[in-house]
Amino acid sequence: EFKIFDPDLRNKHFVERINSPNGEDYLYVFHNIKKGTYVLMHYNLIEQKVNTPIICHGFTLFPNGELAYFRAEEEPTKHHLVQLWQTPFVAGEQVPSEYTDSYLYKVGNKDIVRAMAEAYEILILVGKDDSYSDLYNDLAKKCTDILDSYYWIDKQEAFSLHEPLLQIQATASAAIEEYEKKLNIQRNTEAELERVRTAALDLFQKVQRQSFDSVDLFVEALAQLRKMRGQIISLRELRYNDPELIEQLEEEAVIKSEKLSEDCVRFLLEPDALAPYLAKIEGHQSFIAQVKTAKEAEELEEAIDHTAEELQLLIDIVSNLKIEDATQTTRIIDNISSMYASLNQVKAGIKRKLKDLMGTEAQAEFGAQLKLLDQGLINFLDVATTPEKCDDFLTKLMVQVEELESKFSNYDGFVETLAEKREGIYTAFEQRKKQLVEALNNRTASLVRAAERILSGVKTRMSTLNEVSEINGFFAADLMIEKVRDIIQQLTDLNDNNKADGLQAQLKTIKEESIRQLRDRKELFVDGKNVLRFGKHAFSVNVQPLDLTIVQQDGELYYHLTGTNFFERIEDEQIAGTKEIWNQALISENEALYRAEYLAYQLFKEGVGKEIDPVDLQGDSLESSLLEEVQQAAATRFNEGYTKGIHDEDAAQILQALLHIHSGIGLLAFSPNVRAFAHLIWERFLPADTKALLTHQLESAQDILAVFPNTHEFDYLIEEIRLAMKELSL
Repeated sequence: EFKIFDPDLRNKHFVERINSPNGEDYLYVFHNIKKGTYVLMHYNLIEQKVNTPIICHGFTLFPNGELAYFRAEEEPTKHHLVQLWQTPFVAGEQVPSEYTDSYLYKVGNKDIVRAMAEAYEILILVGKDDSYSDLYNDLAKKCTDILDSYYWIDKQEAFSLHEPLLQIQATASAAIEEYEKKLNIQRNTEAELERVRTAALDLFQKVQRQSFDSVDLFVEALAQLRKMRGQIISLRELRYNDPELIEQLEEEAVIKSEKLSEDCVRFLLEPDALAPYLAKIEGHQSFIAQVKTAKEAEELEEAIDHTAEELQLLIDIVSNLKIEDATQTTRIIDNISSMYASLNQVKAGIKRKLKDLMGTEAQAEFGAQLKLLDQGLINFLDVATTPEKCDDFLTKLMVQVEELESKFSNYDGFVETLAEKREGIYTAFEQRKKQLVEALNNRTASLVRAAERILSGVKTRMSTLNEVSEINGFFAADLMIEKVRDIIQQLTDLNDNNKADGLQAQLKTIKEESIRQLRDRKELFVDGKNVLRFGKHAFSVNVQPLDLTIVQQDGELYYHLTGTNFFERIEDEQIAGTKEIWNQALISENEALYRAEYLAYQLFKEGVGKEIDPVDLQGDSLESSLLEEVQQAAATRFNEGYTKGIHDEDAAQILQALLHIHSGIGLLAFSPNVRAFAHLIWERFLPADTKALLTHQLESAQDILAVFPNTHEFDYLIEEIRLAMKELSL
């Protein structure tokens, strides 16, 4: 239910909301059923306000956006007034426009309207004064929202609306930062004022309550008051300070200082006023003889200096006091000066003592520092893997040497030792740097040689390509080119840019030269073939490289120059004796031997599969296990010509059968003559005790070898049996 203060507009019920196609205007319709009146309220999104309501008794909207409405008269009449208004509430989803090609038309009127409405909110905020709460925060947030929400806001066709928004955003952010800065300064100033005020009041109360029965108390209190007054005066330099509070605190500090100074003068005029300082000086003098270490001497020297500072402060205080009787001032200062002279004598004594002690301790400390320096030199030389690191570590050690020189500058012998140490460190790092540079040069030189070998192969490969696209594809994806580029990158990483640039230039030159030669070849040769045309005549060109080879012809071997008709028979008896292997292409196969048999026999001799239990020699799993070992072995024998899937599987089956035979053949693996000779020796020529000993040793060896088949602990038995049989055979 819609309720407002105007009586004619009360008790109206919402009927509908009519949207304009431009997304900017809304027409809210309310109806009073009892009175038959309508209220039409026009709301504009950009201006964010409602126009004057239209009160009528009937209305209609035409497709072209015309609004017709009338009002009923209280008395009957022949003529009724109908008003016509042009409104934006036209039919359809889009507003007719003649600018359909413009950028803003493509963006859409609804997005533009929303952006204008939000921009209008910013204009409203800009018009407000500083009393508005969170004004700058709202400005910065709304500017950010518009800039983030509309992608087209920074286009020139949108009149670069982002520029004023960015300026407003920057101004608001600056105002926020300045305001925060002001608040921080105020908070810091208030905190400092409170700290100094609290400390000053505590000090004033302490001075007020304390009973001063010693000159030390006077000196300490006056020094604190002087320091506090300095802190109070420093508060004037702070922004947003409190001048009245500062003035009040300073005035109170001056009063306390003057009163305490007068009390101090009266106390100093007493005969025993300076007795505590005299006792301190005598205590320092007696403690000099008890000092045993340089540290104790330094602590005593600090205590003496502190006493001297107290006496100096006392002299300053007395000098600044307003004492009417000048003789009193002179007497006080003379008493203090006499004690100061005694204190100077004590200070000279402790300095001599400290110098003697430091001479002994410095020698031990200097030796420890030299050991530490030597250890650092060793460690840095180990981790100095580049010339740059050598320079860095050398600088670090030189800094340590300089620190030691400044620390032991009073000892001439130490300075000479450090000079020698500096020279040794410099020489060690220079030698290390030289070694690294030489290693780096060797590394880069080897990389360059490898790249040049690859480039040589690339040149040869270029002569076989017949299209420019093939050359471009080769230089784009071939592994040889990628390897050269990898070498160039390695040289760059090693900081040898000259060699890297040289290889890069060679690579580019080869590509350009290959393309040029290909084009020349296509222009000079017929259809790109080895036929050269001059006018109407065509000549064949032999491009085969000239190379010396050996060929077989008519059962003889001949020297032959490729690309020519040169043949010369080889006459050599040793070569002629090898005629049976002239046609053997591989070392692993000939007319009588299959290469899989050769592979199986070689693996059998190497012991492959001999550790397998004889019971398992017939299983399928064993065949697959042997096949895997055979394939691994065949993959490393490049010159023997094995084909995967053929020769390796045949060799595995042959090896399995060979292992099966070997596991059961026993002594039959030896020839009859060998077995007969061994049997004869064992039965006829060996003594019984020797046979018993050998039997026991061999059985023990058999048991151990069954568990540890790879042990060689019993090789001596084989050697003894061999020597015994050799002697008996003679």
